[in-house]
Amino acid sequence: MLSAILLHARPDDGLKKIDAILEDSLAVWCEGKITYPAEYALIRVFKLEQRCDIWARNDSMSTMQLIHSVPICDMDFLPGPKLKRGDLITPEGIYWSYQVSYTKNPSMWINLEDGHIDDENKIGTGYLLKLCLNYPDPIDNLRTREIGSRDAGGPICLHGNCHSEGCVSYKNRDFLPVFAFMMHHNAEEYGAMQVQLYPFDFSAYPPEAWEKLLPEYIHRWRFPKKRLFILWENLAFADSLFKSNLNRVRYDESGVFQKGYGCPQIKELKKWLKDNHGYSSEIDCWYDGSLEEAIRAFQKKSRIEVDGKIGPQTIKTLKKAGFTIYPERQYKKNSKN
Repeated sequence: MLSAILLHARPDDGLKKIDAILEDSLAVWCEGKITYPAEYALIRVFKLEQRCDIWARNDSMSTMQLIHSVPICDMDFLPGPKLKRGDLITPEGIYWSYQVSYTKNPSMWINLEDGHIDDENKIGTGYLLKLCLNYPDPIDNLRTREIGSRDAGGPICLHGNCHSEGCVSYKNRDFLPVFAFMMHHNAEEYGAMQVQLYPFDFSAYPPEAWEKLLPEYIHRWRFPKKRLFILWENLAFADSLFKSNLNRVRYDESGVFQKGYGCPQIKELKKWLKDNHGYSSEIDCWYDGSLEEAIRAFQKKSRIEVDGKIGPQTIKTLKKAGFTIYPERQYKKNSKN
């Protein structure tokens, strides 16, 4: 995992300045919830609602709390994933954040001196305050290849100065708590801070409401409705796991479906196996031992490598047999850290 480190000529001084600026607000936000600074933080972004939620807890034994919500000033607010460089779209998915040492982008520098926080800053002056994401990950790259492109674009960051070409950008003062909670997050103990980027709040937009969100998505011709909804179902599943555990979502991004993980496409696969191959175990979203046995039997019958996993060769063979499954993130059922 990438560590979260503030890299600047005076890193301690910079973080102390931010904490001092936020002192009164933090007292209100954290009262009855956590003791600041928190050891563990998590960010949830909702594109359509233009909202960022900061969640935190003090240790692995305590419960995650919603600390504060801040508005997002500029990004692609329309639902739909980033698929290629230059499309100006903000990604959708589960990512990890990290901090880098330098950038030539003036939007990522903030002057923390009194009266200047909201100023547009110059490169190399003030403090470099940005959180970058591990976009594109292997799943993002596979989606990009689906539409016939090879460059998924990036990097994608969270930063201030209200200017975006696909990043998540805030007004400077609104970005300070996002950055501060990330910097206090104990990456050595828990790994890099997780950032969840959702197209919209799934509690406000159930599947039957998704159709009306499609017309503005610029990739809708090459990434059609059925494929887009598979992604959104996947992210809704991740959102439900977060809400049930109030914890980070553990996932695999290899694109190989395997025992111990789950996602909505697994449920559809089990239904297909029941209808076409006599599968008789529970129909749910989890890749369990029964499904592994069924996949081994399918692989043996199809005369391909028998490993009980659904990788590129098995995906191709399933498609020839009548079932299409797309590489997406798959998730662990329980998450303790």
